[in-house]
Amino acid sequence: MSLLEPVAVDIETTGFHVDDRITVVGFYAEIGCHLFLNTLGRVADEDELQTEVESIVPSLVHLNVSESEEGLKQAVTEFTNSSIGSSNQMLVGYNAERWGGGFDFPFLRTRYACSGVAWPFKDIPYVDLYPVFKKRFCTSVEDGDRNDLVSVYKLFFGEDALDPDPFEDSSEAVSCATSGEFRELLLHNFADVLKTHKLASLANRLVPKSDFQMKNLSPPSSD
Repeated sequence: MSLLEPVAVDIETTGFHVDDRITVVGFYAEIGCHLFLNTLGRVADEDELQTEVESIVPSLVHLNVSESEEGLKQAVTEFTNSSIGSSNQMLVGYNAERWGGGFDFPFLRTRYACSGVAWPFKDIPYVDLYPVFKKRFCTSVEDGDRNDLVSVYKLFFGEDALDPDPFEDSSEAVSCATSGEFRELLLHNFADVLKTHKLASLANRLVPKSDFQMKNLSPPSSD
């Protein structure tokens, strides 16, 4: 059986509560990156933003801009239905959906439940990389374990001079959409999905398939 191609996913939000909103959903594969932006009602030039982001990042970027969360969710659903889920792909995240925790998919479920937009992740295999690196790699340093995305990435890839992330901490991304700092928000999300994809490719080469704890994100009901 050949290895599945990883497609990394990561989201940005206005906060961590049930009434907060999704501001970015990003996907990264070998062929490029797809970023979906919700401007929260603000006007943004899609072509200009894409040009700005592509001038900084080391990959092809496809940008979709919506002025509402509903528009973003619809665009993500249409994208996943048409572009993700082939027999040789797996979706990967970092602390996005795992036993006993994770943020991205629980938040996405809540926000999709608040609308009539169809759940986008049907018949798509998923692997969370957090337990893979926590349990199957040594991540211990002098002052303890380092298991967050940025720290694990630095352990294996070092300081990346080309890293486009404008933030020291992910929490800085929370206020960006409301303040209209869309370029910075997109660059941060791009950096996270790129890191996730590179870690997935590393684990794909070294970790037994049985340790990937793959799950199917499709719910039991198709309604």
